[in-house]
Parts: sequence; structure tokens; C-alpha cells
Amino acid sequence: MANPGVEVNVAVGGRMLANPLRDGAEVLDEVLDLYYKPANDDARKLLASIFLRGEEAYFGQWSNERFMADWGRPMPGEFHLSQLFGTEPGAAHFLMEGFLDAAGRKAYKAGLVSILEDLPKLCGAMRR
Repeated sequence: MANPGVEVNVAVGGRMLANPLRDGAEVLDEVLDLYYKPANDDARKLLASIFLRGEEAYFGQWSNERFMADWGRPMPGEFHLSQLFGTEPGAAHFLMEGFLDAAGRKAYKAGLVSILEDLPKLCGAMRR
């Protein structure tokens, strides 16, 4: 997949569906070992942290009250799909009101910046 976050999300979700009793952190480690091959535990922990922080930076800003007010329904699940068809890219709906307000966008940006600051630490930390 072109989007590493989606790739890991789908791989973890599929394994969890196959056995819902598994520990999510254990499944994430398994997926990271399969796709990224971290060279050691420290690299695996940092990589897992990056994926988890990315999800939390975005979904942690969602508000059920805002969804109810803007969309007339509760928050969708993580596999919310919108604007799938068209001839050209549309607006970044996932950043707009209903999903994120101004404070949520600011917090999301801060979370992404913190991830970007940690990415260089992973250079050379994955096996080929």
C-alpha cells in the first residue's frame, strides 16, 4: 500500500479479527517485524510509538458531540471512507470541521511534528 499507516492498520486489524483475544501491542509488534524488520527492541518500540502516536494525534481529537452536531450521527469507525470517486483530488475533508476543529488541527499538527522529529532516529535501524 502507498500509505504505511493504512498498511499497518489493515494488517493489525486483520490479525485481530482472526483472533480478537490477542494483545494489540503484541500484534502491532508482529506486523512491524514482518513489514519493517526492526534491528532491535529499541527500534521496534520507537517504530510502534510512531504509528500509535500518529493514530492518537488524529483520532484523539475527534469529538462525538461535534460529529452529532455537524453530521447528525455518532463518530464513524476508523475505516470511515469519504469522497472516493471523482476525477481530481478534492478538499482534505479529514481536516475539516466535523472531524477536527481549529484546536484539533493544531494538536494534530503538534503530534505529527513530534513524530517527524523522531523519524531520523530510525535511519539504519531496520534490517533489509
